[in-house]
Amino acid sequence: MCPHIEATFQLNMNVSKAYSALFSAIQELVGSSLKVEKEIPNVPERKPTFVILKYKYSRQLLAWASVTVNFKDKGERTIIDLKWSYPDYKHDIETNNGLTRIMLQRKASKAYEKAVTSVEELKSRIGATEITEDEASVKEIIKETIIKEVVMIPCKYCGGLMPQTSVFCPNCGARRTA
Repeated sequence: MCPHIEATFQLNMNVSKAYSALFSAIQELVGSSLKVEKEIPNVPERKPTFVILKYKYSRQLLAWASVTVNFKDKGERTIIDLKWSYPDYKHDIETNNGLTRIMLQRKASKAYEKAVTSVEELKSRIGATEITEDEASVKEIIKETIIKEVVMIPCKYCGGLMPQTSVFCPNCGARRTA
C-alpha cells in the first residue's frame, strides 16, 4: 500500500463542476502527465462518484503517484474525500546502501512534503471549505458490538469447565458426551 495524505472538505458547487475544478487544479499542480486511471459514475445521472487519477511523479525513476477522490453529492455542494499518494521508495531504500540510500531517503521525505503542500494548495485553488461538525455525520462510521454468551459446562472426566459448543474438553481432550 502506498503512503498517502488524506483530506475531507467541501465545495460549494455540484459534483460535475467540482470534478472539473478538481481535475484542472490537480493538472496545474502535477503537470500534463495527469490521466484518469478509473472512474465510477453514478449511472442514472452520469456524475462521478469515485475517480483515480494518476500522474508521473519522477521522470528519472519512472515513478507514478495517484490521487483517489470520492464525491458525495449534497445538491449544490459536494463533499470530497481525497487520498493523495506519493512514492516512498521503500523497496529502493531497502535494496541500496551508502550514499544512494541517503539520497532515496531524502527523496522519500521530499515526496511526503510535496504531497502535503499539494493537498493544501489544491484546497486553496478550488475554494474548498472545512466540513462543520453538523455535517460531520457524512463521515459517520457505525460500529456494532455483538456480545455472545457461551455457557460453560463441566467435563465428565476431569471436571474442568468447557464451552457448551465444544466437542472435546480443552483440559483433558476427552470427547464430550451428550
